[in-house]
Formats: sequence, structure tokens, C-alpha cells
Amino acid sequence: MRSFQNVLMHRLLPIAATVSILILLPLPSHLEAQDWLETTRPSIGVALGTSGLGVEAAVRPWDRLGARLGFGWIPVEPEVDEDELTGTISLPSPITRLTLDLFPRAGAFHLSAGLHRFPGGLSGQAMARDTVEINDRDYAPEELGEFTGRVWGRETAPYLGLGWQRSTGRIQPNVDLGVAFTGTPRITVSVSGPIGADPTFRADLDSEIREAEEDIASYRFFPHLAVGFRIRLGG
Repeated sequence: MRSFQNVLMHRLLPIAATVSILILLPLPSHLEAQDWLETTRPSIGVALGTSGLGVEAAVRPWDRLGARLGFGWIPVEPEVDEDELTGTISLPSPITRLTLDLFPRAGAFHLSAGLHRFPGGLSGQAMARDTVEINDRDYAPEELGEFTGRVWGRETAPYLGLGWQRSTGRIQPNVDLGVAFTGTPRITVSVSGPIGADPTFRADLDSEIREAEEDIASYRFFPHLAVGFRIRLGG
């Protein structure tokens, strides 16, 4: 295993040096002082995408580097309506996004890195309205009661992406595309009925959970796509 010093020398320092060089490169000759002042003013805006309907605040203290803080809400609860079960699914909300943007040419195009937080993951509640088969064994609705389940990965996930943002003018359209690395998802399920503490039932349910986790093991990423606009503050 590499020592901390080796990781620092071979990984972190080159990255820091590259970012510093990009930030300190001379401004393009066409970038006038007034354009620079417009570029570096803070802005607030709205966006719509895979993280729901969101609001965002952005600052760009240097022409090549900016930061954003955003929140997204998904105001829907999908319904489960199967032959055996009926219920609802709750999506994580609000999804918090903290992003650092690098503008390599001090223009509209940017590379992004940051963190996305998904509080609680997916959760759901359902009631059995008929006999439910669990691990090839049948269980009656009155035995099971209410199902409560949760699917989650990393609640705070690293994010990488790219995008385009108009850097001048009072109204600034923007587009972002990237992925949050949420990790291998895990599942928990419980029932409120009297059968919940039975060892045989618990073994059957755990077997079904393991099979479901294997089926969704490849869903380790959350795609992020957002389109919106921000309004530059100030004069």
C-alpha cells in the first residue's frame, strides 16, 4: 500500500498544480474589464432535471473557477399497484448539490466536481392485498401487515460532470450533465405483522433481499442532467 507521502506527491500535488496553472493563465485578450466584472458576480437560479425541481446559488470569484450550492425536490410519490401489493415510494428529497466548476478557457464550458447528498435513499410502504409468495412460500396478508422498505447507497456521493453556462449578461442559461457515484445499493425490508419475528419467515425474506440486491448491484451511479437559468445579481 502506498504511503501517504507517495499519494500526496504522485496524485494530489499534480492535480493541484494543474488547477493552479489553469486559473493563473492570462485572460483571453478579448475579455474586457466589464466582462470580467459581470462574470464574477454571484447569481441565483432554478433548474429542472433528474434531481427534480431545484434552486441554486453560484459564485465565480475568478474567471476560471466557480462554486455552486443547489437543492432539488422531487414532488411526486410513485405508486405501487401490483396483483399482491399496493403502496407508495418516497424519493430522496431534497437532493443537495455542492459543486466546484473549472472553466478551462474562462468561457462558458466547465468541468465540475463535487458532492451530491441523497437523504434516506428510496423508501416505501405497501400493504398485501392477497397471498404473497416469498422464497417459494406463501404468506397471508393478515400475517404480514404493512411492508416497509428502503433502498440506499452512499448518502453523500462524489460527483463528476461537465456543462455549459453563459458567463455574461443578466440572465444566464446553463446545462449540466454528470454522474454521482452512489455505490452498490443495499436493501432493507420489514413487516409489521405477527409473522415478522418468525425465524423461518425472516430467512425467506432475507433470501429474497439478497436476490434483489444482486439484481440491482450494477446501479452504482445516479445520472445528473439539469437545464435551467440563473439571474446575475448586482448592476
